[in-house]
Amino acid sequence: MPPKKNKRTKENKITGLLQEACFLFKTKKFTAPEMEAELLLAHVLKKDRVFILAHPEFIISQEEAAQFKKLIAKRLKGWSNAVLLGAKEFYGLEFQINKNVLVPRPETEILVDLILEQAKLKPQALIMDIGTGSGAIIITAFKKIKANQHFFYASDKSAKALEVARLNAKNNQVKVNFLKGDLLKPYLPIFRNKQITEIIIAANLPYLKPAEMEEPSIKKEPKIALLSGADGLRHYQRLFGQIKKAKLAPVFLVCEINPGQAPKIEKLAKTSFPKSETYFKDDYSGQIRFFILKL
Repeated sequence: MPPKKNKRTKENKITGLLQEACFLFKTKKFTAPEMEAELLLAHVLKKDRVFILAHPEFIISQEEAAQFKKLIAKRLKGWSNAVLLGAKEFYGLEFQINKNVLVPRPETEILVDLILEQAKLKPQALIMDIGTGSGAIIITAFKKIKANQHFFYASDKSAKALEVARLNAKNNQVKVNFLKGDLLKPYLPIFRNKQITEIIIAANLPYLKPAEMEEPSIKKEPKIALLSGADGLRHYQRLFGQIKKAKLAPVFLVCEINPGQAPKIEKLAKTSFPKSETYFKDDYSGQIRFFILKL
């Protein structure tokens, strides 16, 4: 009787696979090729990164090696590590990620900080996350705000994005009201509630122009979460118009933007709300990244 085929007949050492992946990643000028390769291989083996680093001579099966190489090929085509791993850390919490949502960026943690600071000043507020995507902003705010008298809502016009957000809320054990709809529209019935006197809005809306969509790092991310008209401000222009029409006040609104959009978004806001207070906040690299509007 012939011997049974061993899944590890063809040897694949961790060290060799990592070297090959790192070489390919370096040709694409990835900022952390070694770490990316280690995380992807750890994901395939269902181990942590420490195991990968501690066992360079460990031999994996042919099937595992093939799976790893498929992930490498996808990464080289522009898929983010977060989507390939299915998860991303944000503000110390873990969020499930897939191709239907934008990968949370580290600088967006500053937007959360601004929301948290404002929530401390309001005894009872409606905290809204418009265009929630993975739900990272509103879920983090819920976890970090100790007072429970606030109302937490989040919305997105993508049903698939809301599926991800709801899953993340469940996994992080938070209670957020999720709504499907475009910008302020799903919130209109809530604004009629006379108990709500303060409104805090987080809006990390699409803000890229068509030419900026060619950036390799975002080519595989959902277009609906990135592109916003010829100047990148169509969504914010519409949002300002809806806030004005609904006659909302008082409102504290934080928007994430591109640095070059600062003068134009301030002009848009002042045109809609001449008596408003506006200012900007830098990201970790010292560039203007957030626009704050107070009504």
